[in-house]
Amino acid sequence: MKIRLFLVMAFLITAFAGISQQTAPLVGTWKQISGTMTYAGKISTDDMTKTEAMKIVTPTHFAVFSKDITTGDVRHAGAGTIKVEENTYSEIIMYATGTGNKYPMIAKFTYELNGDKWHIKGGFDNYVFDEIWQKIK
Repeated sequence: MKIRLFLVMAFLITAFAGISQQTAPLVGTWKQISGTMTYAGKISTDDMTKTEAMKIVTPTHFAVFSKDITTGDVRHAGAGTIKVEENTYSEIIMYATGTGNKYPMIAKFTYELNGDKWHIKGGFDNYVFDEIWQKIK
């Protein structure tokens, strides 16, 4: 019985250590500094002088919010769990504004970290996002 408990604990510690090592560089609070969205062949550029967006990432979850700077109105919000494998970052969206309640939704991105900058590109369905986020210190 003790050996079985030890093996289960060792497995869990190893599994959580792997998750932690993969997500550790992404954990924190991020502010979007640029971005585009492509939908049905049309590209729109995020105007960061009118919109402010933040993304909070934990080892297992994320939350993202954007607001209109002039009115303070929330434009979009979403949250859920994350999955990180090598240079792939996925958001399993369980809560979001304006989605018609189609959960879970999975947004899959390739990503690159360069210092305090996080570049993600990808999305879901016909939406492709190309965004740069800066870590808030």
